[in-house]
Amino acid sequence: MGMPDYKRPFHSDDFRGYFTWTEELTNRFAGSYFYHACHQDELEDILVNRKLILRSEWSLEHPMFGQWTSKGVWVGLNSFHNGNYYGPFVLKFPIRLLNGKRFMAFRRKGDRDRYFFVQYETDIPLFDKNGNAWRRIKPSVYFNDNDGELSRKEKAIYDFILTSEIFIGDAEIDVENHPKCISQKCNGARKSESRKLLKQIAQEEFEKRFIESPRMRKFLRQFPIMEGRDVTLPEGE
Repeated sequence: MGMPDYKRPFHSDDFRGYFTWTEELTNRFAGSYFYHACHQDELEDILVNRKLILRSEWSLEHPMFGQWTSKGVWVGLNSFHNGNYYGPFVLKFPIRLLNGKRFMAFRRKGDRDRYFFVQYETDIPLFDKNGNAWRRIKPSVYFNDNDGELSRKEKAIYDFILTSEIFIGDAEIDVENHPKCISQKCNGARKSESRKLLKQIAQEEFEKRFIESPRMRKFLRQFPIMEGRDVTLPEGE
């Protein structure tokens, strides 16, 4: 049995062309998001660094230069509401954060269409299409177009591989059911279990950011008796 689509090196047969994600594209997606799933240790690293670090690998098979592997971070347009196999914690980013990034597009067709958009900012083309070294494509052709508004095709999978780190300041962090773990880092987790853990992580993160804030440092100079005191989030819905 061969490797699954998301693990196989990209080939020239998969290649479709190059494009830049524009503000116009973002506007046509009408408030859509992209997502990144992870486990607890990975989430904690993300929070320490305040960005998605390049913790994964991707590779391609070049017809002249052989196989090449590089670092990246995988995100996708598909939400995880029907169960997430990549980790119980999900970061949700506004799609506008892709604005200005240039991508190579790859497509694989099987039981489900899979589209891979690999960030590639270098000015040396890796693949060509029919002799066109910088074949420019319209990424909108890979989506449904409803009176100018774009959306994902039914049952299609859209993966982005970012090769530059992305800050998480605008990301929302939540949990999803994790019935099966593709990476085999865990045995899966129920949403209720992960939510309790995320509340603990959020409490620690809140206290850390609260103490580090300029206003809090000023407050502690004014009320040194509060130095080192625990801070508890208020209860509520």
